[in-house]
Amino acid sequence: MALASLMVSASPADLQVYLVDLKNEDLIALAGFPHVRGVARDLPAAVDLVKRVAAIKDQRVAAGVVGSAPLVVLAIDEYAAGISTPCSPANYRRAITPSSANAGSKAKAMV
Repeated sequence: MALASLMVSASPADLQVYLVDLKNEDLIALAGFPHVRGVARDLPAAVDLVKRVAAIKDQRVAAGVVGSAPLVVLAIDEYAAGISTPCSPANYRRAITPSSANAGSKAKAMV
């Protein structure tokens, strides 16, 4: 898995990882790495976590420190499952889009 490889090759000071795993299957195994700063296992928690990552991006942009360490990675497993649930998929997409659309800000989504 690419994400595990990233965490093995980078220190926690250089890489912060946020995990969204709505099925609690694939990414949960990575939750014990010291790089992981947040884990969401349900839709409301996922929206909150994505907002946290978006806030980090916004703070970096406002401070003019885009591209500085640590790298922030937002990993979302089963994104399609998240947007197909009856729990306000429009809000879920809006919450994710600002963080994953702007890869230049170091906030990235790995699906």
